[in-house]
Amino acid sequence: SHRNGGFMTGVQHKIVGTGFGIAGAYVVTKGMGDPYGVLIAPVAIVGSMLPDIDHDMTKIGRKRKFVTNLTTNTINMLIIGGMIGACILALMTLIGFRDYGVSATQLLIVAGGFVAVWFIKKFIMSRDIVKWATKHRGLMHTLVCPVLFYFGMGISDFPLWRYTFMGLLIGYCSHLFADMQTVEGCPILFPLTRKNIKFMRLRTKNKSCTYAAWIDCLISIGVGYILAGGL
Repeated sequence: SHRNGGFMTGVQHKIVGTGFGIAGAYVVTKGMGDPYGVLIAPVAIVGSMLPDIDHDMTKIGRKRKFVTNLTTNTINMLIIGGMIGACILALMTLIGFRDYGVSATQLLIVAGGFVAVWFIKKFIMSRDIVKWATKHRGLMHTLVCPVLFYFGMGISDFPLWRYTFMGLLIGYCSHLFADMQTVEGCPILFPLTRKNIKFMRLRTKNKSCTYAAWIDCLISIGVGYILAGGL
């Protein structure tokens, strides 16, 4: 859960995601007559948690942080190892210890290439857009992922594949919708603007977010019932 007053907690997002997922599953199974639509409901709950992978204080965020740190450290080790290795080979070539089939100059150029890659990596990671994209309520709280899930739905007609992506899409959108009700909002208009968009100013520290989550859940189920021809 978030400790900042402007975020919904993981439990609250699951409540909203459950409502959206049930609504989506009901529309597909009842309204469209496809029994495989039941897959949408459980997957939507997973999707409702995905945007908070960019927050280090969430369970999913801590897993992301571990993988990110491991990947970063591995890349750094490969760059440093390549640079040192190329320099050692160049030195051994210069003193005539062994002929590797390439000149010492070429090996030093390779070492210089690793150094260049290091500085390019540092330069890119220091850019404002990268810092914004990787922070909480950055790129993961935009419509970029939902758009990718939407295109993923069209890759295959296989029901398991299609409804998995549909569930992720619905759950992800439920998270963005819920966060737009908080004081922090979401930058859903990116790349047009990075400004956080909100239509309410709820805070986690009081019960307003919990009430809103349950209201969102029940309303979404009701809307799904109506869309499926229930009324």
